[in-house]
Amino acid sequence: MLFDAPISILTGALLAGILLWSARATALGALSLPAVFAITGLTYFYLMPALAAATEQTAFGLRLETLEHAHALVFLYGAGAALAFAYAKPTLAHSLAKSRAESIHNPWANKLLWGLAILGIAYLAASSRLNLLAQSEFTLDRDAISQFAFINQAFNLLLPLVLISLWRNKFNLTSLLILIAACAIFLQAGFRFRIAILLCASVTLYFVQQNKRPTLIAASLATIAGIYIVNLIGQIRRYGQGLDLSRLDTSAGQNVFASFGGELSIVTVTERLAENPPNTLITFDPWLIAASRLVPSFIWPDKPEAHYLSLYPAALGVEGARGAGVAAPQQAEFLLQFGWLGVAPLSFLYFSVACGIYKALLRRGRDAAVVGACLIPAFFGYYMQTRGYFFQILIDGAFIIAPIFLIYSTKRAQQALQT
Repeated sequence: MLFDAPISILTGALLAGILLWSARATALGALSLPAVFAITGLTYFYLMPALAAATEQTAFGLRLETLEHAHALVFLYGAGAALAFAYAKPTLAHSLAKSRAESIHNPWANKLLWGLAILGIAYLAASSRLNLLAQSEFTLDRDAISQFAFINQAFNLLLPLVLISLWRNKFNLTSLLILIAACAIFLQAGFRFRIAILLCASVTLYFVQQNKRPTLIAASLATIAGIYIVNLIGQIRRYGQGLDLSRLDTSAGQNVFASFGGELSIVTVTERLAENPPNTLITFDPWLIAASRLVPSFIWPDKPEAHYLSLYPAALGVEGARGAGVAAPQQAEFLLQFGWLGVAPLSFLYFSVACGIYKALLRRGRDAAVVGACLIPAFFGYYMQTRGYFFQILIDGAFIIAPIFLIYSTKRAQQALQT
């Protein structure tokens, strides 16, 4: 049985406890950072394996026989996060509706970032990296992508900009059309996780605008819809070329909840790595590589590479895993960095930073806090937790979260907080 080990029961209880606590004790209820964190953990390490076992689905032909080691890893990760959430409870419980501070919107920064986003997307399309016009003879230029990867961050700018548009325009027709256009661009690019982040944040934003706290039922429905959309896109996407509907056969349509668009391999990798972790730790490599990624490649062409990523497909030990780009979650990256003893402290550190960013946005006033409060759960609770690519998380976060600080100033907001 997958879930009959004591650690499996204990880990499930911990995640369920975080979810129930956050639904009552935080301002965003069942769509707050702790809640999305718990829902993601329960989905990946309980719901996915259960459905896969029931439908006899495998990852690269490998069938999960136990999750005892993975659940031990998830427990340590969850314990560190729970401590961070408990420490940041006053911030997470802060009522956005009662905030007296008004954000000062900088229209020039907003226009500049929109210009950069549109320019970047147009450049990607013109340089054969994005089939924006759905041309039938399109060929993706992968070499150009590797040489100018920094340009891809134009996509990430859309996330905060669309959220700000929805909030400022109160979900009017124009802002909804902008949301649809952004999702269409993400679909064409094959960036399913950005769609999930944007839709989750938009739903949360709508609840805030209606001055309502999201319930567990609403969060569950949103999770089910999100899983279906993300996994379906994962089965039929082609990076830069849109969706290949020829892949949407009867089998794919029926098994989308069991195959999870390749995400089941993440759970399998976690179990294999936790059961047999490498003897040599990678320690600070992810952080050093992340720092180097802040420098564009044309300035530093020989930047250090994340060679440790090869440990993820190697853990599966099956042919084809390496070429498929198998990923692992952040829990596995922590294990590779400092072993079992480093998982809980690193989790506490990362989620304390997430809560600290939210607290800093609260000082920028209500508008900044609302947009940040809606983006942070999906980004840190979902996206960061499911990908052990710190170097990518850091860059993506800079382009998704930092624009909020650029668009909203602090001077008058701080004055309002002091009155």
